[in-house]
Amino acid sequence: MKNLYLVILLFNFLLLTNCNKNQKKSISTNQIDSSNSADLVNLAINYGDTDAYDKLSIEYMDSPYSDFLEISRQMANKHEYKAAYMDVFYCLTNYYQNKDENLFKELDNNQKNMAIKYLELAAKKGEVNSLELLSKFYAEGKDLTRNIELSKNLLKKRDSILGNVSN
Repeated sequence: MKNLYLVILLFNFLLLTNCNKNQKKSISTNQIDSSNSADLVNLAINYGDTDAYDKLSIEYMDSPYSDFLEISRQMANKHEYKAAYMDVFYCLTNYYQNKDENLFKELDNNQKNMAIKYLELAAKKGEVNSLELLSKFYAEGKDLTRNIELSKNLLKKRDSILGNVSN
């Protein structure tokens, strides 16, 4: 009986020790220091490391878009990463603050053309959010020339990527 108590005690001790170790390994993105950020930028830009880029996009989520624009632009141009193309569009249009308003209202023609170019490049790479946005723009005819057929085709491409059956 004494041995059984010792085994149970040892088991509980090991269980608690493992739980504490696992908790220490968890890191919040808010805890990423600037030296790690520089390493992530290096990995993303110089080596095309998409995991490093994705971590950066989370790290910069609460920062001004202008801080992340150049990183996104370089990742898109150098490594043709579809998420980076979309991030360039998001950064230029300040998308999450202007979501339901005219995304291009504060942009000059060069910035607007660049934003649309990167949105189209993301769509060509199969980035589903870009396909949906472009479809909306072509359907509305507000920021791009109205083209209902192209709008429908973009949604079909999005649906096929997502595995949806469209009529």
